[in-house]
Amino acid sequence: MRNFQMIIVAVCCMAAIQLWAAPDSTNFGQVTLQVNDAPAQTFRAKSSKLYRNVAIEFQDVLQVQSKSENHQYYYAQFSEGESSVLHLIIESDSLPSDKMVPANYDIYIDLGKNFAGTVDLATRDSAVFVFPNGKFPENEMYSSNQSGTISIDVTEQAYGVSGAFNTTFNFPSMNAAGMDTYKLQGELVIPNQNLITGGKTGFLKPGMKRGQYTRNILIAVGLAAAITALVFIPQ
Repeated sequence: MRNFQMIIVAVCCMAAIQLWAAPDSTNFGQVTLQVNDAPAQTFRAKSSKLYRNVAIEFQDVLQVQSKSENHQYYYAQFSEGESSVLHLIIESDSLPSDKMVPANYDIYIDLGKNFAGTVDLATRDSAVFVFPNGKFPENEMYSSNQSGTISIDVTEQAYGVSGAFNTTFNFPSMNAAGMDTYKLQGELVIPNQNLITGGKTGFLKPGMKRGQYTRNILIAVGLAAAITALVFIPQ
């Protein structure tokens, strides 16, 4: 049973990484990211979305149990609320030579309530969620000391809206104890279909989140089963 559970987790993670690493012509902006004193990396925004009237927080989305171990994995999850959230998936066009350097990041930035186009950030905490290579952490991880500016022209044009951001924040290290310093800046375009507001989000109301856990687990198990079936079908 334990081996089967670990196969599910491994297959899901491999599938997510392969999907993100697949060749794709989509480009919604250029993003520069520097972590601590490492050289800055340039990414393209593979996906950009702006959610309005939502709330975002860490929730447990997958649990793997055995007789001797219990692993609980977390990810950022939405529900109905009053905030606006910018969601970016950024991807490098070439794999880093250092395997410890992520090639992809899944990033959520809580822009707060009543977002009208520009937010000046000053020592904000718990407003950024970062997932290098889409990795599910085993702990709730929160940002701190965020500063900078995020500006999005919320007047919709034929293509969507555009914006720019320049922000610095601290975030727990995925590979060691302590905090990393992130410097994130760039420009982006958000297509009209990715401007998602209110009831169109389909997110659950607060107090109804257990069903969301179940949905996420079922999706993960279903995806793993489908991929496993494809991999092991006799040729």
